[in-house]
Amino acid sequence: MAGNFTRRDLFGGAIAAEIPAIFVDASDFRPVPSTQEVFVSSPDATDISIVIDILQRVPPPDIDACKVHFEDVIDQREGSFGKLFQISPTTEFTKIGPSIPAYVIQGTVSSPYNVAPHPTDPSYREAQKFLPYTLLLMAVFRLEAHRTDLVVTVNCPITKTADSMNEKRVWHPAYDQPPDGTDATAAPVVDDAVVLLKRVAGSLEVKDWNLFSPQD
Repeated sequence: MAGNFTRRDLFGGAIAAEIPAIFVDASDFRPVPSTQEVFVSSPDATDISIVIDILQRVPPPDIDACKVHFEDVIDQREGSFGKLFQISPTTEFTKIGPSIPAYVIQGTVSSPYNVAPHPTDPSYREAQKFLPYTLLLMAVFRLEAHRTDLVVTVNCPITKTADSMNEKRVWHPAYDQPPDGTDATAAPVVDDAVVLLKRVAGSLEVKDWNLFSPQD
């Protein structure tokens, strides 16, 4: 999915992180907000994206704040709906700072409404079950002293029927439980996405803390 990684400067050099070498900077071909960095897979036909956001800190508790960030991503996709599977604290991402609270979110989001019946159609949710969906993996860093949440999101489309049927850890948000399929419990594309998130989030390094709101 990702291959070789290269260290790239983000936000004018204030942050650095390892990004897959084949991924291209989305700002080269479309507008990207100054508080966001976006990288998309290029020759890789899976259309995976990495988004790094500098966001206003959501008040605690931390788990509720993570839910807000997940729901914000869903709300940005008109006519889509999501399913949140897990929010877990992690101590894996220490390069940014060993004392900074960090959380990993796992969820999925449906296809946009323009490839399915309109959301007001009674058949909308049922029709979504036969469409691709997107795996959302997020790392949330709670920078309390800087009144900021730094969020890394990996968007990984699940487009193959075999992957949808084999993967039992996460599944299409239109289902209340995993759809019937084989006895397999994992799809390689999901494992690859997890590795990608861990590599990017684990390599984040802040070089200039003045990028964020100053401490009180």
